[in-house]
Amino acid sequence: MFVLMVIFSLLFSACRGLQWSERLQDNAGPMEVCSGENIRLLWNYTLSEGERVKDMVWTCLPEGKATELLASYVDDTFVPMSEFSGRLSHLQDGGIELSCATILESGNYSVSVTTIDSLGTVTLYRQTAWVKVVDTPKTQNGHIEVRQEREAVRDDTSDRQWHVHLTCGHFVDLDHPAVDVEWKTPNGQTLSSSYFHKGHFHLLLSNPVKGGNYTCSLPSLSPATRCLPPGSALLNAVTVYVDEMSARLSIIEARQIQMQNDTQNENKPQHDVIAELTNKTETLSLGLDSATLRVARLQDELDSVKNESDRQNHYIYSLQNTTETLKARLATATLRVSFHARLTSSFSGNGTLTPFTVIANEGNAFNGTTGIFTAPRNGTYFFVASAGTQSSGKSVYMSLQKDGVAVTRAYTRQYSGYTAMGSVQATLFLAAGQRVWLGSATAITHYIADTTSFSGFLIHAD
Repeated sequence: MFVLMVIFSLLFSACRGLQWSERLQDNAGPMEVCSGENIRLLWNYTLSEGERVKDMVWTCLPEGKATELLASYVDDTFVPMSEFSGRLSHLQDGGIELSCATILESGNYSVSVTTIDSLGTVTLYRQTAWVKVVDTPKTQNGHIEVRQEREAVRDDTSDRQWHVHLTCGHFVDLDHPAVDVEWKTPNGQTLSSSYFHKGHFHLLLSNPVKGGNYTCSLPSLSPATRCLPPGSALLNAVTVYVDEMSARLSIIEARQIQMQNDTQNENKPQHDVIAELTNKTETLSLGLDSATLRVARLQDELDSVKNESDRQNHYIYSLQNTTETLKARLATATLRVSFHARLTSSFSGNGTLTPFTVIANEGNAFNGTTGIFTAPRNGTYFFVASAGTQSSGKSVYMSLQKDGVAVTRAYTRQYSGYTAMGSVQATLFLAAGQRVWLGSATAITHYIADTTSFSGFLIHAD
């Protein structure tokens, strides 16, 4: 019985053979490694009793290339190939580590282990792993730049319409960077780029153009984005503001230029006809008297061509007048600056009154969070503010500040249980970029939200 058990045990052991661990298996999916990091392939195994490793061979099949020999293990010695010397090291069992990986070293890695057991039986075992080395996106100055191109472009590949287009770059990969970009519209919609050209992603905006902030950023879930170091400027989203009126005007101008070019192309054959008719007229004038009737007919054709040309010139002139009218409307619209805001919650103490709930903000010059108005252009502005308090013993000591200098003040104190009100107003000349806000002078002040407001508007621009 004991002899049978030993024989059964030996047969079971011989049948079992080399066993791979569960850490790296075939068909486990690609292993993503950032460019410059190490590729660690932990191929661990367990030998059966009486089995030993005869030799091992490591290979790699890069994308689009022939299989390369990485290293071999013969007579208990790990021997890397010369091109991998100093970069390739042997780990436990069949594992290897390749340092400072590049994108050219993506591929299918494998290890072949040849064993021999106590009976002299030679067996070949093989494990593979697909490795993808991910490169990081790079730009010329280490930042992402986004802008609205000055001129509209026509999409001849789809709708043959003119579009305002935005560009995001400048990536150093002229063919295509390691990752695409994502666009966010003013209403939060996510868009893909229309195309990539010479280091820039281009986005053609749908017509009619929606004004507002458009944002370009690298997708956070992309492997290439995850390979960027923490704090990289490329992780920051960049924004460009698209003015709706200016954008539509640029499309109109592009269409006008196109129509002018089309008109010139259409007129060229007409001019050729005119030249041909003139030559015929000169030739017929030297002929017979009957040529006079032919000349008259040709003159009628010439007049018809001239009338058509005059009609087209009149149409072009009408388009120019429309463009000038739109420019004048745009200039008038951009001069409108006004705001009105109410204190969001009661405020006590000294410092800048904030935050405000913005009720109207034409020109977007007032920031409700900071409570600061920033002049968008040189001009004369009017400001008025009122404030009130109901807290016994508290006061309103408010000043209108221009770049930190008080230009006017208001003071009132609550005594009788009724709301005490105070107001300030001023007409100021501001250069573009100068700021105006409401300041509280002492710590014993208390401002009620419902009775504290701040307003201003542009009287005229210089």
